Amino acid sequence: MSSFFEVLNGEYTAKLRIPPLFVSRFSSLMPKTVKLISSLEGSWMVDIEEEDNKNLYFKRGWNTFVEDNALETGQFIVFKFDGDSTFKATIFGNSACEKKLENQPCINSNYCITRHHNKRARTLEESDPTKVEETEESDPTKVEETEESDPTEVEETEASQNEVEEKNYESDSPVKKTGNSYGSCESPDSDCEKNPSFKIIMKPAYAQKGVMNLPTEFFLKHMKNKRQEVEIETGEGEWTVTLLTQKKRTRTFARLSKGWSDFAKANHLKPGETLVFQMIRKGDRPRFIVHRQRG
Repeated sequence: MSSFFEVLNGEYTAKLRIPPLFVSRFSSLMPKTVKLISSLEGSWMVDIEEEDNKNLYFKRGWNTFVEDNALETGQFIVFKFDGDSTFKATIFGNSACEKKLENQPCINSNYCITRHHNKRARTLEESDPTKVEETEESDPTKVEETEESDPTEVEETEASQNEVEEKNYESDSPVKKTGNSYGSCESPDSDCEKNPSFKIIMKPAYAQKGVMNLPTEFFLKHMKNKRQEVEIETGEGEWTVTLLTQKKRTRTFARLSKGWSDFAKANHLKPGETLVFQMIRKGDRPRFIVHRQRG
């Protein structure tokens, strides 16, 4: 297999140019339509089209790949071609570390890429961050689920690539209500010390696709690792939402699925808003109070 990488700068949302040197070596092997398999899970069919003096671009279907993987300026992607019709796309965030599904810091230096352009090629060769482990039986487009998860629930896979960034999660941050906003507890004896909380910055997929990822650290520390019903209340009312657990190789994560879309619509949630989830009951049916955090 051969690979190349592209830094996302300028106009990349509608099309992405394939490097001319790569094209000169492999254009005879590439079909007009290829499959892009994302490191954030899922696959997309994308057309390769020729433009302006024999340059080749990922075009039809590329904009969907960009949107579904929440790609942003400054991030970059390593494309690995299998010599047939598939590219495995490993996505690196602005932190220069591989983007993850869940709230997980980059702790393996082998997966961190230096920001210096003159060192990138050497680092990529040494770390081979594009390697994707697969079993013979596995379908790379599917998400592995625990025994408790319901395989009939489809909507959670559509937003599986929308990870909860580390900066969006404050582990066990005790909070108190001050009008419509939250701040730190003023004393260690405050009741809010007993109620762990986390913050989420709303992503487009959270507001539109009916799924929200929970911070893995919070979930594993304060909740049971199984499918369960979660109660959520705001000033607008209360909702019951299904929480699904999933395991991908050694990683466990959870997401709010069925019922989340109703909650998001009823509360008019918008991308970019910060929500504070304060746990007021643990056990088999956890309960959270949710508030918007004002600037």
